[in-house]
Amino acid sequence: MDKDSRINQILSHLASAASIAGNGVSEAVNSAGSKVEEKYSEFKLKMDLARLKEEMDKLLANVGRTMYMIHIGALADAQKTEDGAVLDAQETIDNLLKQADQKQAEIDAISDTLAKTSGKQSCAVCNKVAGNDDKFCSACGAKLPDNKPE
Repeated sequence: MDKDSRINQILSHLASAASIAGNGVSEAVNSAGSKVEEKYSEFKLKMDLARLKEEMDKLLANVGRTMYMIHIGALADAQKTEDGAVLDAQETIDNLLKQADQKQAEIDAISDTLAKTSGKQSCAVCNKVAGNDDKFCSACGAKLPDNKPE
């Protein structure tokens, strides 16, 4: 075998090895990109969850404040809502509780999504994420469903 054919053979092997390495790098980059995207989605869900919980805390504080104002007689007979509707004291409380129910439904949906994406379950009572082998919630003590296949 002459020098030129030997050099061509070596270059051919190098090109093949570089191509294989390039494919491996490409797969690694794609895999890393997928993981980053998953983590970003999870982060966004956690931020949404934190925002919703803060909004829920404000709503519940408003319910308590309104109840106390009713109790001491400081609440006027009619209250205006943000959209201009006029509500009496009971309607005001009912409206706040309806908003709290809607907020809780959003919190539950995001908690369930986070639990599913992490391969875990969430407590139906307090929405705390629990391990699949847990029998009771570590936050509130509620019994968790049995996830073992039958």
